[in-house]
Amino acid sequence: MSDKGERLLKIQACPMSASVHWDPKDDSKSDIKEWYEIYNKLPYQVKIGLIDEETEQRIIEIAKKYKIYKIGELGEISRIIRDSFVTNTFSAGIVQKRIIQKLKANEAQAKELFIELIQLRGEIASVDEDEMELKTEKLPIITALKKFPKLNEQQLSERKIKIQGDDKFRKSTIKNWLDDYTLQKGAQSHNNLERSDYVFNSENVNRLSFHEKRALSLILESYDEDTDLNININKKEVLFNALDDESMEVLREGLQKKENPTESKEVLKSGILGDFPVSGIEGVKIEKKVKKENIVKKDDIEERGQSKHIVNLKDI
Repeated sequence: MSDKGERLLKIQACPMSASVHWDPKDDSKSDIKEWYEIYNKLPYQVKIGLIDEETEQRIIEIAKKYKIYKIGELGEISRIIRDSFVTNTFSAGIVQKRIIQKLKANEAQAKELFIELIQLRGEIASVDEDEMELKTEKLPIITALKKFPKLNEQQLSERKIKIQGDDKFRKSTIKNWLDDYTLQKGAQSHNNLERSDYVFNSENVNRLSFHEKRALSLILESYDEDTDLNININKKEVLFNALDDESMEVLREGLQKKENPTESKEVLKSGILGDFPVSGIEGVKIEKKVKKENIVKKDDIEERGQSKHIVNLKDI
């Protein structure tokens, strides 16, 4: 393969720089700008992980292992990884279906690849010891709001909303969204059809990004159906990125098939996967050593806007 071809493959193997579409030629300037805006809002540690050379190398290794080493295929692996941090779930069912459809894998291969990716995600989102003390509680939104009133002020988006009957734009807080929802649809519980009508036809919702819409949908579903949400007790906020039980069960099965099943079980008991504790079991901690000299101080990044971890939109 030519040097240019190798460079293109490396670009697609980096979750931060991979194309928005399957074919990089289909990416428009606005597509790239929108992705960079999302990237710049991610947690600092995640931004480092998505651009880290170790992440790029792991994706290349995974692609070669499963013989999915073309430009579009490499890019899809990178997009699955980065989407797990900007969409609000990393569901086994959804991700495996995507692998089958996009990468033409069978069910067994999709399950194996999902396990590889879920572990890679953990490496990217490895946490500090202090963060490992994070405590969560599963509660429906109404119960959670009563127990932790500060949750009312959690913002789902930077875009402001206009509540029915009020000419002023309000912050995109959980309280304001529920006020708008109940004013439009009533304070009673709503079925899926009524909820979908609000999500798809509300002017406020139409201004949200895909990921913000999904977060709002989880709040509304919890309001209507009393489904549990993961609540960060320390910060008094809803966690939208926790892995679901199905994903953890797939991971548990995969790790227990490794050469040292005893060690795998101990890891499952004692660790944390990603930024947030995982429902059902405490999770998996995957150690990732990041050299100090490769990390730019957060203050320096904000001042310069020129670090490789922060994208300057003026350069696009």
